[in-house]
Amino acid sequence: MRNSLSPLRYPGGKTCLVPFLSKVLELNDLAESEFVEPYAGSAAAAVHLLLGEYVDSIRINDRDPHIYAFWYSLLHHTDKFCDLILKEPVTIDNWRKQREIYSSYKRYGKLKVAFSTLFLNRCNRSGIITSGGPIGGYAQAGKWKIDVRFNRTELANRIRAISEFSDRIAISNKDGLDFLCSVQRTKRKKLVFLDPPYVEKADRLYDSDFNEKKHEKLAAHLLGTATYPWVLTYDNAKLIRKLYRSRSPRKIVLNYAAQNKRQGTELLVRSRSLRSNFEYLPGGDKCF
Repeated sequence: MRNSLSPLRYPGGKTCLVPFLSKVLELNDLAESEFVEPYAGSAAAAVHLLLGEYVDSIRINDRDPHIYAFWYSLLHHTDKFCDLILKEPVTIDNWRKQREIYSSYKRYGKLKVAFSTLFLNRCNRSGIITSGGPIGGYAQAGKWKIDVRFNRTELANRIRAISEFSDRIAISNKDGLDFLCSVQRTKRKKLVFLDPPYVEKADRLYDSDFNEKKHEKLAAHLLGTATYPWVLTYDNAKLIRKLYRSRSPRKIVLNYAAQNKRQGTELLVRSRSLRSNFEYLPGGDKCF
């Protein structure tokens, strides 16, 4: 599983887990269920599973207002969003403009915030929005230029393809744990896939205040009160190994760059009753 169908790109994106997740759905009779992502980000796994008809619907949530604006605009302002993608200049001057919109998002409508989020995500090094600089540097003297990952036609096509499934996509902008509690109250058959903010380097990667206490609260919920089946991925941090030691976290290898030059080890944990086949977990496959 090599190419993401999501317009957003993240270090350690979970596209390569789609074969594993689709097998989990099959083994647990969840093929016609809802696939739920409480920390959606790019929602790469959810998008793949929906467009591939592995699930009936997806429910994606992200507390970050920028990410929520992106998904809202994709579903509700599809044509205008695509027009911006096809027409806006991909230059350092516009990068500065989009960074200002992103930083002052409360002053702008959802569509402008959505485009600024996509623009910075595609034009920043490694897709890191909050602290990453433009690909090629401010002087554009590098080997790769700012527009190398901003393929206008491809991005517009991805957005249109996802929007065609809009009646099967639910989005929300809640705290992750609050969202999970509301999901638990629904009777619909579901698989919850959690990819929370990393423990290490979180301040560099995300616009998030997901601190140690929140990691602990999430673990207490999943291991104590959650009644739904779930799969969880995390960075390979000491805190996570400690919190989930009772579930024997499994190491998986992910590639953090398209050129396959940087690999990282993450942890995968699953709920106690969930059947799975670890042969479908990624080894050297690309995951970005």
